[in-house]
Amino acid sequence: MQALGVVVVCIATAVLYGILHDQVTARICLDYFTVAHPPVFATESPTWLGAGWGIVRVWRSRSTAPFEVSPAKA
Repeated sequence: MQALGVVVVCIATAVLYGILHDQVTARICLDYFTVAHPPVFATESPTWLGAGWGIVRVWRSRSTAPFEVSPAKA
């Protein structure tokens, strides 16, 4: 049961970090969320974009993101 608690705390911490990190990023450069990312959320509010993308980024790895550009094959 203690292992489950550790997992839950780790996930909650990762989500919180993602939200806080993207809150700062949204204030520095809003275009990162409105131009460089596909429109997933119907808002241009820095607060909501930062919160939404902070959660999405925790659950979605870079390799499965639909907007990632594949490297050129040699």
